[in-house]
Formats: sequence, C-alpha cells, structure tokens
Amino acid sequence: MLTAAPTATRQILQTQDLTVSFDGFKALDRLNFSLEEGELRVVIGPNGAGKTTFLDVLTGKVKPTRGRVLFKGKDLTKLKEHEISILGVGRKFQTPRVYQNLSVRENLELSLTPTKGFFPPYLAKSICEKRRMLFWKPLASAIRIGFQQGCFPTEKSNGWRLAW
Repeated sequence: MLTAAPTATRQILQTQDLTVSFDGFKALDRLNFSLEEGELRVVIGPNGAGKTTFLDVLTGKVKPTRGRVLFKGKDLTKLKEHEISILGVGRKFQTPRVYQNLSVRENLELSLTPTKGFFPPYLAKSICEKRRMLFWKPLASAIRIGFQQGCFPTEKSNGWRLAW
C-alpha cells in the first residue's frame, strides 16, 4: 500500500518570550507564538488582552521590552516599520482611511510625506515634491494602481477601497 509522504511545513512567524510593558503594565507577558506557512490564526480576546499591542509589535509600531519576533528567520525587533513592511508584514484596517476629496495619487502622496499632520505636507512642499516624484511610480506599480491615479475614492466601490 502506498502512503503519501508527510508534507513539510515551515515556520513563518514566531515570537519568543515577547514582553511589552507600558509604565509597569505588561500588555504582553512572555508571549510565545508560532505560525506555520499556509496556516491561518485568529487572535481574539477581551479589551485590554494585548491583541493590538501584539499586532503593533509584529509591524514595528511598538518595540518589545523583551523577547524576539522572527519572520522567516529574520528578527523583526531590530528593524524599522518600513523595513518590516518591505518584508511583507503589514496590517489592514477594516475601515479604509482615505481622503474622499483627494485623488488616488494625492492620497498616496500624503502617505509619502516625511512628517505627518495637517500642515507639514504643505509647508515643506519642495522637499515633499522631490520625495513624491521619487517614490510615486514604484509605489503605484507595487500596489498595481498607477492607472487609477486620477480617480477619486468616491468613484470606487468599498471593496476596491478595502483592497487598496
């Protein structure tokens, strides 16, 4: 009788003794977690359980007090947010946060602004313009929306905005 060989799985994400402390309050306390390639996990729990903190650590928004996060063997705790994003680790929010009265291109240009807030994009226009010109095409190409640059979010379905 023939039997199928066991399929080898690969650990794609792992946390080791992950601890995040905010002024003495431990939002995460020695969390050990692993995810195999192709596996789907759901993180659930009551308010204050550390779900958002966990995702913030995975994406580099929050640095852990202790422990490591390994993605495909690379320690994410030593990387900046944009470096983690380039590796393919990111998060997606349920509600699209785009400016309805700005075009797709203008929304992306705002995301390329080095300092956030309402006024900085307009005050540092020359610096921002150089940055936008340098990064617009590669960014639009990477997320496959260059041909949509003149469209407005109000012209698109909610599903399109969520995927964007």
